[in-house]
Amino acid sequence: MMPCIPLETVKELIPRAWAHNPLPTLKLILRMKVYCFDFEDKTGIFTIVLWLHQNHPKTLALNVRWFAEVGCMKYLLRILFSEGKTAKRVVERYNSDSNYRFLYDKISDFFAKSLKSNIGFLNSCEFSKIGLAAKWCPSRSTVLFESIARRVFARESHPSYAEIKEADYSYSVRDRLRKEILAPLKKFLDLPDEWSNLEILYIQERMASVVRKTYNNLFEKQFLEFLAELNEGYREFL
Repeated sequence: MMPCIPLETVKELIPRAWAHNPLPTLKLILRMKVYCFDFEDKTGIFTIVLWLHQNHPKTLALNVRWFAEVGCMKYLLRILFSEGKTAKRVVERYNSDSNYRFLYDKISDFFAKSLKSNIGFLNSCEFSKIGLAAKWCPSRSTVLFESIARRVFARESHPSYAEIKEADYSYSVRDRLRKEILAPLKKFLDLPDEWSNLEILYIQERMASVVRKTYNNLFEKQFLEFLAELNEGYREFL
């Protein structure tokens, strides 16, 4: 297990590491969420995710799936909601900011794909394959929620959608997403209060397992040596 790294040190080293080699740095960022920050930390990892969005927005958007796998979906949603605090502002930002639009669309795609597969796993009793998309799905955000619903229940997916008005279609798909997919998935994911600590441990272990399996060529010793050399100025690119 890696020791915790001070946030200020991370903020200083990440840009320099990225300039040297982006791919290993991206992998290290994903490992940091699992190993280097407290599970309830609300500042450290968000600072890094926000830095990625501001400096390398397409990289972040194209890796939504992996950030979601290590428990960062709430930080991706926070970026969307902090930059578009009202439905009107979201639409304005979506139409005027290509980076915001790209992240918004990739998050919508991720939720739509994940929710459809998860309800399939639930119906086929493949419970171990069910993820946490339903837990993080932004059902209170009408605009983003509708975007996800339209992807799950596209107009061409059912003959009845072809002739109804846009407002009726919009209401129908949001209602179906809530009742047919989110409700049963949330019921499955809902654990009793006395199991709350067990749930946290399970999610932490699941995140750690996913990252270890995906990035098993990056070892803790190499990571710490890399940071030490970077900090001391041993790397030639500094």
